[in-house]
Amino acid sequence: MASSSSSQHAGMFPIRRRELKLGIKGVELKLCRRTRTSADSRFNPPHFVYTISCSWSGETIPRNPHAGSLSPRTMGPQSLRSPRSPRLDDIEGELGKTIGGFGEPCEWWSSLPQNYTIKRKWRDIVILHASLKHELAYDPFLNYRRIKGKVPKLPDPADVDTWLRCYAATGDACAHLRKPEEILGKDTYAGYDELGELHWMYCNNRLAPFFQEVNKVLEEVPTEVLASSLALRRFAALGVTGRRPRSTLPIHSPFLGPSLPVMPEKSDLARAAAAMIRSRSQGALTDKKLPADRGKS
Repeated sequence: MASSSSSQHAGMFPIRRRELKLGIKGVELKLCRRTRTSADSRFNPPHFVYTISCSWSGETIPRNPHAGSLSPRTMGPQSLRSPRSPRLDDIEGELGKTIGGFGEPCEWWSSLPQNYTIKRKWRDIVILHASLKHELAYDPFLNYRRIKGKVPKLPDPADVDTWLRCYAATGDACAHLRKPEEILGKDTYAGYDELGELHWMYCNNRLAPFFQEVNKVLEEVPTEVLASSLALRRFAALGVTGRRPRSTLPIHSPFLGPSLPVMPEKSDLARAAAAMIRSRSQGALTDKKLPADRGKS
C-alpha cells in the first residue's frame, strides 16, 4: 500500500528537475599504509583519490529533518580490481548486471547545495560509467536506447608506478600540496615539475573531456530515470549533507548532529529568558483584553 501511494503521489506532482554538471578538480595519490590491530595487520596499497566538482541548477530546498539519510550507502560489488589493472572491460561486464538498479523516483537532489566537491575512488568512476552504459542511456527491460548521443569511453587509469617514481624523486610524501614558492630553489625541483605535468595532463586530457561527455548524456536522460537511479545518487550524494531548515529553538547548539546537553553561554540564556518573558506578557495582555472585548460585543 505504501509503495502504491508513493507512486500515485509522484504521478500527481511531477519531479522538479535539476541539471547536474560534473568536473574534475584534482587527483591525489594516497601512498601505501599499513594498519596494525590486536588481531592482524591490514595493508592498503597506493591508490588515487579524485576530487570532483558537482554543480546543480535551480534552487536548493531545505530537506525534512525526519526524512532519514540523504545519501544511500554504497551497495555495489566490493571485488573490483586496483587502478593498475587494464582489464576494464571485464569490470564493466561484471557490473553491467549487478550495479545500481532503480528505486522509487524521488527528488533526492532537491536539498543538495548548488556547488560542492566530492572525493571518489577509481571504482566509483567505473561504477558510474557502467551505470550510464547499461542503465541510464540504455533501457535493459525494453531493450532500446534512451538517448541519441554516445556514451563516452572510460579513460585509462593513471599509472601508479609512474606517479610513485615522481614522488620518490621529490622525497616529499605531500608533494602535491606544495605551493610554487615552496619548491623554488630546491634540488628536487625537477621531480615536482614532472609530477605537476603528470597531474595536468591526466586531468585536462583524460578526465575533463570524459566528464564533459558524461554531462551531455545526463542532459538527455529522462527525469524519472535520473530520480530513480541508485548508482547516480550514490555517486553525487554519498557523504553530502543537504540543507537543513533553520532551528526554532531559543538557544542554538554550536555542534552539528546529536550532542550531549551542555551549559550555554550567559548571553544566550539572557536572550532566551527575555524572549520567554516577552511571550508570556503578550499572552497575559491578550487574556485580559478578551473579557472586555466580549462585553462590548
